[in-house]
Amino acid sequence: PASPTPLPPRCRTGECRLFLIDRPVTVTLARAKSSMSVWRKVRFAAGLCWDLITSPWQKKKVERFLKDILEGDGDLLTKELGKLKGSQPTVYETVVLERDKWIAYKICQAVDGIAGYEG
Repeated sequence: PASPTPLPPRCRTGECRLFLIDRPVTVTLARAKSSMSVWRKVRFAAGLCWDLITSPWQKKKVERFLKDILEGDGDLLTKELGKLKGSQPTVYETVVLERDKWIAYKICQAVDGIAGYEG
């Protein structure tokens, strides 16, 4: 696995600014929940229950899954998000696409605040 990129020297001395650009996960999850119809919520909950009954999570499976996501090349996460897009498109839109737009907007705000950038 790749090691984390070291901080640039300026950041180690406190001369750089840090911008927290991600949206709080509680906001993302609340928006995803509100984007689903009652029927979709029932289907989603039933799907989760079915998955728990038919293939219970074992500690080793969870550890392998997390290791694949954290240390892999991203294919597993892409695959899982693809499943979400197919089964719950409104949730996918909120969790992935809307969040991506939020992060892009916050990056633009940060750049604009640093360099007077107008894009």
